[in-house]
Amino acid sequence: MSWNEAKGFEKHLNNAYEMYIKGSSLEDVAKFYNVLRGTVTYHFKKNNFKIRNYAEANRIAKKWVGKKFDMLTVTDWKTEKKSNKTLLILKCSCGNLLEKYPQNIRFRNRKWPICCPQCLEQIQLEERWKYLLNKKSGTRTVIDLKYEMSQAKSTPWKIAYVKLACTCGAFEWQKAVSVSRRLIGLREPYANYCKECRPKAKSRIDAHGYRIIYSPNQNLRHVDSRGMIKEHTYVMCKHLERELYPSENIHHLNGIRKDNRIENLELWDTSQPKGQRIIDKIKFYKSFLEQHGYKVDK
Repeated sequence: MSWNEAKGFEKHLNNAYEMYIKGSSLEDVAKFYNVLRGTVTYHFKKNNFKIRNYAEANRIAKKWVGKKFDMLTVTDWKTEKKSNKTLLILKCSCGNLLEKYPQNIRFRNRKWPICCPQCLEQIQLEERWKYLLNKKSGTRTVIDLKYEMSQAKSTPWKIAYVKLACTCGAFEWQKAVSVSRRLIGLREPYANYCKECRPKAKSRIDAHGYRIIYSPNQNLRHVDSRGMIKEHTYVMCKHLERELYPSENIHHLNGIRKDNRIENLELWDTSQPKGQRIIDKIKFYKSFLEQHGYKVDK
């Protein structure tokens, strides 16, 4: 080894120590950078880099490696670079790896088993909503649970969902809270069926005089939880071969709301903003006054 090679090793000192921290021996580092082992040791001590104590390493390995904590097993350990503290590498029964300090494992709150965050979330989910599993109502049965984050931009929160399986083979995810209200509180019984299996409700006239019928097409967004739709809405959707836009509504030409023939229906659009431009109002009132014999000078 020449003096220039030893001098050049100082440029790669941080990378060499990273390699050493990850588990390589001093001999491996020296061989990789083509220097003597003593050169590596000298520069590590000169820069206050901690050199691994093999006696301490064997003691830690003997004490921790292979030890089990509920769903976690210690598979390896390493020394944290900044604090020089021991970090245990643990493997969960689901296969996830995580790092923890030994003291954080020993004094953990034991209300829940020691595991990775994903398994803990699933355990808490099942504990909270386990009474819904295998619960049957109508033609659907609860078969699975999961958490999803809400779409809130500021502070999203977790929402519990349950998977409903129908006897016809259809599946659907719904909020656990709403399913619990239907199964336990007996609300909205029609929602306990999928769209194809729900019982057909009878036609009726609502409080506003519109005829409500059972929709032959259950995939329209205008259909409510009981499968019902306003007859004039369905007739217009069928005529247009599409759903109505949110800004569209239907007008009955003869004013009879029960007369839902396509000849009596007219499609209106209300997408324009409220109010009018000032200049348009002035022009309208000016022409209105002139039409009725008044003279407008300005």
